[in-house]
Amino acid sequence: QGLAKAREEGTDVSALINFRLWNQIQKPTEEDKAFYKEMIKNYDGSYGFAVYGLSHNHVRTMSCHNGPTCFFLNPHSELHMKRVLKLTKEYTNLGYNSMFYDQPFEYFPAYNLDHEKASPDDIYEGVVNLLKKVKKHLIENDNRATVLGEECDIFASQYIDQWMSWYHDFEEVKRASYSVPYTMFSWVVDANISMANKAFASGLYLFISIHGMEKTLDDEPKFANHVKKLAALRKKTSLRTCYGIFRDQQGITISNVENALDVQVFDSEEGPAVIFADSSGQNGKAHVQ
Repeated sequence: QGLAKAREEGTDVSALINFRLWNQIQKPTEEDKAFYKEMIKNYDGSYGFAVYGLSHNHVRTMSCHNGPTCFFLNPHSELHMKRVLKLTKEYTNLGYNSMFYDQPFEYFPAYNLDHEKASPDDIYEGVVNLLKKVKKHLIENDNRATVLGEECDIFASQYIDQWMSWYHDFEEVKRASYSVPYTMFSWVVDANISMANKAFASGLYLFISIHGMEKTLDDEPKFANHVKKLAALRKKTSLRTCYGIFRDQQGITISNVENALDVQVFDSEEGPAVIFADSSGQNGKAHVQ
């Protein structure tokens, strides 16, 4: 009912779902047992795996001995393909119209003898094909649907609309936004107005993580109100920002900067835009030519 109400109000709703990982301690049903033949295997026949005992939200806290240890499902597997599409349909039947597709990539080769038609180097082709089918179902269910993905992959960008990235260095995410201008990036931001301003000026969306995702916007009303204002400003300037291309500081010269004022440039069919963003909270100033 809550999802239906949000949709009626014009809000797109999504949840995070991971189709890539299989928790090693997950008790398989009889149907699931077939998947063990379909897991990605190393050259020696052992299973590929990763340990995810960490939190990116708490200063990258990592403790690998806590688990979980996960296997990787093979995107070339017909069983896996059917499972993903079945879960996607169940997901939209719940009322979600968009999706946060966690880990839409695969960088481990698969040496499974069961998949002789695909060489280890073809693993990525399977991932992209899977993304294509999931996106097709979401659009058929609701043409407003968007797909978010974790970390940016330039080839998957044809099916992923927006990227959440775990960049901790702002200059890194800004370079990514500049290098791949025809997709949308978001930056993980806590309740920090200056960081939100910096993100806005560089065309980044906000992946809001209040107090390391232990709190919500209700706990930071001042920040929540500022985000609302930024959203309204983005909508008002969308033709020159959202539909434009981030150009960093091309075409302008900046001097006499006071109190960390960010100045960024966008180009679009409507013409250029220059954004001034206070990133210090101290009324920054600068001379721009």
